[in-house]
Amino acid sequence: MAKTQFLESLSPENVLTVGLSYGDVISFLITPAAKVGGPIDTNTGVRNTGDTTARFHIEYIRWDSVIGGTYVHLIDSAEFDLAPNALIWIPMLGIDTMPNRDSVIYRAITWRDGTADDMADAVVELLTAVNTALTSAISPARIYKGGKYRHSGKLTRADTGVGIASASIFLERFEASWINVGNATTDANGNYVSGDIIAPSPATTPSTYAVRAHYIGSAIFGLGESFSSTSSLEFVMPIGVENVVVIGGLGLAMALVGHSMAKRNKSRNAAYASIAGLALGIGVQRYRGRI
Repeated sequence: MAKTQFLESLSPENVLTVGLSYGDVISFLITPAAKVGGPIDTNTGVRNTGDTTARFHIEYIRWDSVIGGTYVHLIDSAEFDLAPNALIWIPMLGIDTMPNRDSVIYRAITWRDGTADDMADAVVELLTAVNTALTSAISPARIYKGGKYRHSGKLTRADTGVGIASASIFLERFEASWINVGNATTDANGNYVSGDIIAPSPATTPSTYAVRAHYIGSAIFGLGESFSSTSSLEFVMPIGVENVVVIGGLGLAMALVGHSMAKRNKSRNAAYASIAGLALGIGVQRYRGRI
């Protein structure tokens, strides 16, 4: 009966107790597939089927093919004590990284007093990721300090252009390094729109920040990582209320002076100055309400 299982199958009903040796490898769980350079994780169940407490040693090896034969590459090892009929799970994360081969055979071996008790083999397949493409646009692109903006865009397969649904998109801004400032999820067609993101308050304005969207990929679905092109978020200085009041006041003063001169001198230029000053005052006062 096979002892090898995948990490996704970890549950009590899948534990297999077999063999008569002291250190039984009852379940060898391993990452089923990984991309080149991706981590290989394991979780191995070992039971002492003997009648005395013993110290056991477990080794993980990788079988590497070479011209004219094979050789064994020791990946990792651990030691532990087990009482009779006791079960222990030995998780090891990142015991190895996937080489550039179609598949790799791994073996877990238990030892006691220099004697091999039990072993189990597992095959890890090479995961070839599909390239993805990600777009992002920000709105608005010009913003005041402490304002809000949003990302929108689309995640697709690079080969077919088909949208990728239910994918998590990380929204990033460069502040000495790229930091995550928000998240979004793609819809059934691969489109996404983020919620409001609060902008920082730069020390000086005008100034700009680089922003982008980031998809980390999915090992389960074989989708590769992708970044959107970088956009510029520009911070601008709003017109201060004090400045508006001063400008508006000057405009109204000009209007009054021009009106007085027009009455005294009957001057057409003074009348024009009165009208221009009045228009400036009204216009600035109306604009003030938009800030």
